[in-house]
Amino acid sequence: MKETKSTYKKYSGLFFLTIGIIILAVLVYFLDIRVILESFSLLGYKIGLVFIPAIFWIMANTMCLSTLLQHKIPFPNLLFNQVTGDAYNVITPFAGLGGEPYKMKHLTNWVSLNEASEAILRDRLIHSLSGITYTSFTLLAVVALIPLEKAFFITFISVGLVLLVLSGILAFIILSSAPNKYFGAIMKKLKLLEDYRSNPLSRSTFLKAWGFKMVGRFLNMVEFLVIFILLGMQPDLIEIITISAMLALSGTLLFIIPQGIGVNEAGISGAFKLIGYPLELGLTFGLIRRARVIFWALFGVGLHVGYLFLKKRKHLFKVS
Repeated sequence: MKETKSTYKKYSGLFFLTIGIIILAVLVYFLDIRVILESFSLLGYKIGLVFIPAIFWIMANTMCLSTLLQHKIPFPNLLFNQVTGDAYNVITPFAGLGGEPYKMKHLTNWVSLNEASEAILRDRLIHSLSGITYTSFTLLAVVALIPLEKAFFITFISVGLVLLVLSGILAFIILSSAPNKYFGAIMKKLKLLEDYRSNPLSRSTFLKAWGFKMVGRFLNMVEFLVIFILLGMQPDLIEIITISAMLALSGTLLFIIPQGIGVNEAGISGAFKLIGYPLELGLTFGLIRRARVIFWALFGVGLHVGYLFLKKRKHLFKVS
């Protein structure tokens, strides 16, 4: 039975990954690839500058986890946990969750498995909450700032309000004992923990953790600004918010696609069309972001492998 479930998870992840790749392939096929290639050649080595803004939201996300753990673990160690764990989330196809068990295990170097699993569970739930809330805020901001066609206006305001209500419901659930109750039952059933004890999450800790996640979400706009500037463009704040809203919407509605491959690019291309830019430029924008994702995934895995190598080498020297 367990083997069947594991096989299902493996192939369901690959199935949705394939869908994302097909969406991306269709986008590339129907657009003028020369425009995309010219944009990349224009960037050259400067594309490395696009990778830098990610540091800011990685730090914000690390502060969220630190808050949930009551700052019991040194920040550099938590930062290592975030960078390497998120890298494994990128390279595993199962809805970006492959790095969570690794994160949990790594945290047990400082806290109990009980505390580590509880913190990772809450961090993941608050991450999801921040994504829904951010999508709602940006969609409603677009409605308020941009004159939209009736169809777009109704869609954006409806989805924005629904997501705002869902944010409130999810926040209530996170503050209740429900998530830890069900998570504890699963952990016991899998015989990973014999006695799972849940500590209540205070409202102040929740708000601080959620605040750091939201700051990280808004810091994504810095990346958009950098890409625009490197492409020789001077965007308005409204344009950046619109792109951010469409990207967040695509990621929220189709979260099952691993790392939003294809879906994110389609969302950004749609946003570019909405604000009057060519679709090809939108796809270029999305592919540049995808290059950043790949860079940090490789960096995180390389960092972990390098750490394990040095640790093993140090152990060998001690033995000899």
